Amino acid sequence: MGRNHWAFSETIITKSISIRTMPSKAVIAVAIIVVIALIGAGFVLMQQPSPQQPAPPPPQVFVPQEGLRSSLILALNAKGDINLTAAAKALSGEGIIADKQGRLYTADRVTTGEVYMIDPKDPKLVTVARLPKMENTPARGNKQMVIPSALGLAFDKAGNLYIAGSGLPGQDPTKPVGFIFKVPANKLSPTNPGEAEVWATGVPGANGITFDSKGNLYVSGRNTIYLVSQAGGEGKVLRTGVNGTNGIAFSKDGTILWSANAANGSLWRIELNTDGTIKGFTEWLKDPKLAGIDGIQLDIAGNIWAVPNRRNVLVAITPDKKIIEVAKNDNKGPLEFPASLVFVGKTIYIANTDIEREVNSPRQPGFGPNIARVEVGIEGLPLPP
Repeated sequence: MGRNHWAFSETIITKSISIRTMPSKAVIAVAIIVVIALIGAGFVLMQQPSPQQPAPPPPQVFVPQEGLRSSLILALNAKGDINLTAAAKALSGEGIIADKQGRLYTADRVTTGEVYMIDPKDPKLVTVARLPKMENTPARGNKQMVIPSALGLAFDKAGNLYIAGSGLPGQDPTKPVGFIFKVPANKLSPTNPGEAEVWATGVPGANGITFDSKGNLYVSGRNTIYLVSQAGGEGKVLRTGVNGTNGIAFSKDGTILWSANAANGSLWRIELNTDGTIKGFTEWLKDPKLAGIDGIQLDIAGNIWAVPNRRNVLVAITPDKKIIEVAKNDNKGPLEFPASLVFVGKTIYIANTDIEREVNSPRQPGFGPNIARVEVGIEGLPLPP
């Protein structure tokens, strides 16, 4: 071939190679679209919860039903030798708690100091422990050995039972005392009832008690909130000026301690620091419907259940502050000056002291001090948390 022919062929080959090795505008556009799509898909995947971290479930909402019926399970004068017309002589349990088997416990706050176990399936009083007699310091007269008044009860995670002693009958009002008693789990015995031991002091007027998740005990009494460490001993004052503080209970996450103010008919919201001290303190709700609000407990949806004793009523307070009257009666019972409550499954058991006051006046006709129940349709928070 001639020189010109080779030159022509070389030019064609060169141009062909250039066309094949350089992408067209269409190809470039497609590539850009693919890249953008891949980036977008990656961003979407980043927004989705990983299998190891599933999305949290929506918050549970439960609106309690109004007008439920309360029923008597046990009159505390079952021994038959109690004169119900004399309040000072009547067997009366103010606190109530349940163990892991669903058995109820209460302590006589007036006369005997006996701690009773009650099986709701076969309700009767079974003595499992006793409070000790203690030396009283009366305002006048000679010293004597007396039984302290038993109020709130609580179990720890090991099954030991704790009982708040609000003081001693006839004590010198200028020298108030208060105790927390402990009955070890192995001494809660129907065949050989053990004697409660003094576990903590320095909690005058000790009334409501509840444990936090770390095993520390919070105590209400005489307008004060106390803290007792896991080891017991002397109570520490966390907050004073809580007029009429009574029942106390923790929120589900343990960061909020709720306190019932019986004197003012209100609920206090107490925000806690990680070390258990108080961070914030506000009167969350005050209402005449809460007159004499005593024991309180929370359910798994965040409702606060309470017994305003001056109205013989069980109420539920929703997170948006709506007060629902779940069960209510006059002085015919079984709600007769209710003092405290506890969940067992979806049932609430209520300890009634039958003190003669307001709606519960006169005390007759009624059942006297008793344990009643209401089926409420939702479970309570586990105790202790």
